[in-house]
Amino acid sequence: MADAHAHAHAERDRAFHNEHAHEYNQKHASGIQLLTEEIRSRIDWIGLPKKDQARMLDYACGTGLVSNALGPYVSQIVGIDLSENMVAEYNKNSNSAQYARQAYAGNLAGAEDSPAAFATPEFFDFDLVAIGLGFHHFSDPTLAATRLAARLKIGGKFLIIDNVSDDNGFSRESAEKLFRDAGVAGDFDFSVIDRDLQIGRGPAAWKQKVFIARGSKT
Repeated sequence: MADAHAHAHAERDRAFHNEHAHEYNQKHASGIQLLTEEIRSRIDWIGLPKKDQARMLDYACGTGLVSNALGPYVSQIVGIDLSENMVAEYNKNSNSAQYARQAYAGNLAGAEDSPAAFATPEFFDFDLVAIGLGFHHFSDPTLAATRLAARLKIGGKFLIIDNVSDDNGFSRESAEKLFRDAGVAGDFDFSVIDRDLQIGRGPAAWKQKVFIARGSKT
């Protein structure tokens, strides 16, 4: 029953983001700019290796917010997202990037074993795994974190950007437990972004407090 619920939850998310992928960047332009600035201001804090040695997995990559923010500081990015249409939007801009990047449709956070399509070496041994505003969507965050941590090399960095919330996000304590349970709590830190993130636009928009948390695989 739990597996069926998780599958249904993932399918709802997939359908929603497939429907809205074409308007995502325009609808969330101010939030994308804010997060890009905040991520780049923390490059030293994130602790990436030298650019020509840094491979990154951007999970729940969407149209490429985190990839675009960190692209100048890495040599290769692999994106994975549930939504085929989000992946298509991501890949529209890949040819013009100054680094290697490619996104694929898939689910690494489901109850079933990791998909065979992502079992080959190019989907492992990353220096950084980043998840931007994805974890509050996952039906089993601990399983998702564990699956993604398995893709990191020892000493690799694990980065989450998500909501500061007790019911639709994380506190510092719950985020640290998530990192610890996944084996990526080395050098853990939790940074709340001072500026609120605007979600959407117009009368339906709302403000959300967001954090960036980092750790390393031990």
